[in-house]
Amino acid sequence: MRDVAAVLNGTNKQFAVGFDSVTSSVTLTSGQPYSMTGSEMKPGKGGAVMAIVSDNSIYVNGRKLNLKAYKINGSNYFKLRDLGQALDFYVGYDNSVKSIIVSGNSGYAN
Repeated sequence: MRDVAAVLNGTNKQFAVGFDSVTSSVTLTSGQPYSMTGSEMKPGKGGAVMAIVSDNSIYVNGRKLNLKAYKINGSNYFKLRDLGQALDFYVGYDNSVKSIIVSGNSGYAN
């Protein structure tokens, strides 16, 4: 989700990412700029990794959502289309170039 926040930063669909350690919750706030951490847009290390269902709650603009997330190496991963729907940004796929498209346009999935 931090990668997506970095891509959309500065657009009309930007959102801030936070973590509330008291409630063990991920917080996303639409319309707020994303503060880069330096971990964004880095390739994975390759190889097999263990993914478990995350026990962290997620809140978007203060509203708790029921999204399935997975925790890999201590980080939460969400389905792009679930995030797109929750934050109203576009997620699509261009089969001709085998690429995922994320943009600040409305309309969460194609």
